[in-house]
Amino acid sequence: MALAYTYDYGDRELSASFGYHPVVAGHTAPGQLGLLAEELGISFILPEFGGGPLGEVTVGVEGTLNVLRYREQLSGGPTGTETVPLVERKQLFRASTHGVLVDGLARPADVGRPIGAGELGRVLDVATGETIERFEIELDSVLLMARTTPMMIRPGDFAFMTGPVARHLSVGRRR
Repeated sequence: MALAYTYDYGDRELSASFGYHPVVAGHTAPGQLGLLAEELGISFILPEFGGGPLGEVTVGVEGTLNVLRYREQLSGGPTGTETVPLVERKQLFRASTHGVLVDGLARPADVGRPIGAGELGRVLDVATGETIERFEIELDSVLLMARTTPMMIRPGDFAFMTGPVARHLSVGRRR
């Protein structure tokens, strides 16, 4: 599975300061450490990246250094892009059946990048090769997560995660 996004826990400027990845806001789950940090007034972000063909750690190191520069713990300006997309409505696709997941428009190497509307991928029957489930998006979005394909998949397994861009956030220094 390949991932590329930063979960926001109430401080969008801090989340955007990591750079490199889309920021996903408003999608927390009970029990997450970030929620406790938010309740206690502690700034918290959760960058998730890597997996599949995304094995390079440089983005994680550079993103961490960007956060330290934003917090003025290091001097200098941010590296990477000037803005990152903000996703406020993510869509998580899970398999509802057994089969072989194959990609369509959504390829793990494209995680973190824009993707057009259409078929992300599908599940094939292992015996016949027939398509038994499709994963499609109606809006241009950002690909946030994709399974490495082809692969066997079971009901409930993650397949893809996407979200349309609400707007772009500046990757800058604290004012």
